[in-house]
Amino acid sequence: MKRHLLLPLLILLTAALGLCACGGSKAVGALDKEVLSLAVGGKETLTFTLFEGEELADGELQWTTSDESVATVEGKQLTATVTGAKAGSATIALTLDGKELASCKVEVYVSPLSVTVPSGVLVLIKNAKATVRLKSSSPIEEQDIVWESSDETIGTVEYQGRIAIVTAVKRGQCTITARCGADKASFTLIVGKN
Repeated sequence: MKRHLLLPLLILLTAALGLCACGGSKAVGALDKEVLSLAVGGKETLTFTLFEGEELADGELQWTTSDESVATVEGKQLTATVTGAKAGSATIALTLDGKELASCKVEVYVSPLSVTVPSGVLVLIKNAKATVRLKSSSPIEEQDIVWESSDETIGTVEYQGRIAIVTAVKRGQCTITARCGADKASFTLIVGKN
């Protein structure tokens, strides 16, 4: 009879210990991307969102990369910018007091596209214009090329295929990007004083 009492007690104790061990690993949220494909020099934003009804415990949030030579990460609270450094794979993670909340696998590749801007930065004064050219190491169709500005109040871009004219509108900084299919190349436009 004692054996019959001991067995249920052991089962309850084992289950309780299992619950205690698992309690701290419950997911409270997720990143908006689980996998990221990024060209060398390209940037993407990752955002961590809490699941409905969940809260973050107090502690230090930190964004990390498994290989800084492949992909770097700069984060502020629940949002981070990932930059491709060289071709390869890395994992970007958000941790709270050293415990991983979520992670994203990053594949960095070499884009066949590039823009003829020294050091990736074009500096102009207000109302100045500059002509830039898109180069590609693989064949592309000119009609598939699209240029865009991240902030047209700072700088605009007019284009015909591979050639684009960038105009400085007002003081500030924005990103000018040329896309062709999944590939893209971009540079920073800095508009200074007259």
